[in-house]
Amino acid sequence: MGKAEKLKKTLRLAALIVGGVLALVVAAEVGYRVHVDGSGQAWSRLGELFFMPTSTFGAGHALMADEELGFRRNPAREGVNKRSMRHKPILMPKAHGLFRVVVLGDAVAPDRPGFVDRLRTIKIGQDRKLEVINAGTPGYTARQQVVFYETYLEELAPDLVIWTYGMDDNHRFARRYHQGKPALTEEVLRNLHSDSGTAELLNRSYLLARLRLGHLTRKPKAAPASGFTWEANPAFSVAWKDHSWSEYAGQLDRMHEMIEIIQARLTVMVIPLRRQVELRRHNDLAHVLKPQSRVSELCIEHRIHCVDLFAEFSDAFDRKEKLYRADGVHLNKRGHALVHKQLAKFLAEKELLPR
Repeated sequence: MGKAEKLKKTLRLAALIVGGVLALVVAAEVGYRVHVDGSGQAWSRLGELFFMPTSTFGAGHALMADEELGFRRNPAREGVNKRSMRHKPILMPKAHGLFRVVVLGDAVAPDRPGFVDRLRTIKIGQDRKLEVINAGTPGYTARQQVVFYETYLEELAPDLVIWTYGMDDNHRFARRYHQGKPALTEEVLRNLHSDSGTAELLNRSYLLARLRLGHLTRKPKAAPASGFTWEANPAFSVAWKDHSWSEYAGQLDRMHEMIEIIQARLTVMVIPLRRQVELRRHNDLAHVLKPQSRVSELCIEHRIHCVDLFAEFSDAFDRKEKLYRADGVHLNKRGHALVHKQLAKFLAEKELLPR
């Protein structure tokens, strides 16, 4: 046998080995997806770069599965209207003289009582009545909030939309539920990597993401030496990753377009994490406030009003005021009062409400 024939035989053998390994990997990936999502959903999503995780709930749960959103509030529950909001039924068409405000958000906005309830006490002029709708849903990312708005809120013809930015908004889907129990999606693992193709590969593969998650959970947990505690939070650390901002920018574009079509106004509000405020005198404050800076830049680019509450929260901390609950994300009564005060002041200064 000549050298050329030996080389061809070797290459064929190598191709068979590589093909066999790839076949095993694909089989393992498909098998794991079937285990996680069921056969129908697994096959339909196998080729998607980013998947929408399925959620499952028992009968009567506060949430229900949704094909577009992943999950939403269950309208069968008391206090939840047919649009999956904790709000009384909304009258349509909108009454003459009614000024309708919709508040979107995933963490702080849904709190009851909270700053949204306080907004309802604002007096407006021109013989008009103010209606404030709390459309916040815990666990939603910016993408889910945009889809929720488009599906359930756009036809309500709001005059003003106040959209609170959350540090996990740069994910496509950050949370899923299995039999009603919440969990982070495999997608959130991308914030544990540098801005490279590695993160995209992990997002594409259920199996690799799960193996990576298992490896991480076996590692001892330690606070980051930098003091930036969000670096150890898979959901929040994505806001400090450059690769994630194209996702949020795209969702802001979509929301802005929908708001402009109905000739309404859009305001984006950013409430800082407690740890950000605690680091208000850090020598790398630009890094600490990177999410706020990126949101502000995008809002300036689109000519959208932006309310950044970091300065006001910093002043309150200097006065030794406690604004947060134990988790450092959700606000206590005093924190909600401060948000309401500053937001109401901003809305008045920018003439976003009728006088």
